[in-house]
Amino acid sequence: MQLLVAIFIVATVAWTIASTYLSLRQSTFVQDHRDTVPVDFATTVAPDEHRRAAEYTLAGERITRSKTVTEAALSVAWACGGINLLYGTLAATIPQSLTRGVAFLIATGIVGTIAGLPFRIYRTFRLERRFGF
Repeated sequence: MQLLVAIFIVATVAWTIASTYLSLRQSTFVQDHRDTVPVDFATTVAPDEHRRAAEYTLAGERITRSKTVTEAALSVAWACGGINLLYGTLAATIPQSLTRGVAFLIATGIVGTIAGLPFRIYRTFRLERRFGF
């Protein structure tokens, strides 16, 4: 079983690195071209609108990268014993039944939701307001 955990961790780290790298490349491209409206859109998009859209994209990419790293850290924490700790805690308080399984699923969902909540709140209330949405 330890081999599978190690493979999972390596895959998670590799995916996070690849995802972050691609996001950084995207951000670099947007940054480099934010002052130039593509020819196909030059008649319909004003330079200021294009620049504003580029700034919004860059801000969104920063949030997405932070969220990706946080989710990867949570996944590694689950794999390194968090699942066993949570299930053990539930097993000590809930007798073996379908209820324990359902409680386990709900608890893992709650932890994931709480971990992602700051990113959703920031994106919805700060980023969207900053750009007038």
